[in-house]
Amino acid sequence: MKKGFTLIETLAVITIIALLGLITIPAISKSLESNKKKAFKESISGIVDAVKIYRANNDFSDDGQAYDIINNEQIEYNKKEKIISGTISIIDGKYKANNISNGEYCANGFVDNLTITDGEC
Repeated sequence: MKKGFTLIETLAVITIIALLGLITIPAISKSLESNKKKAFKESISGIVDAVKIYRANNDFSDDGQAYDIINNEQIEYNKKEKIISGTISIIDGKYKANNISNGEYCANGFVDNLTITDGEC
């Protein structure tokens, strides 16, 4: 008597594996997208921290000042994401992101309440 799996048993296993893949792949891709947005948001927090340090080192205390970011060259910060363009402005002591983009996402609003949308600004 030969030992092994029949065609029906093999097809059943392949079907089960395919169903598991159909269930898990969308969940994994959604998680990856969410993590990319979180990394972008953290990069903006890093930019704001760099602006705070810059202002402290240069005795800037006036509101209404804006700091431009163009191809990561204007402000040094811990770069998790490539920021292409945008501006950080200071309004009543709060930091506001204005059209900060990395080519994939766009951020606007005060840093403690950012709105991140898909696409460029």
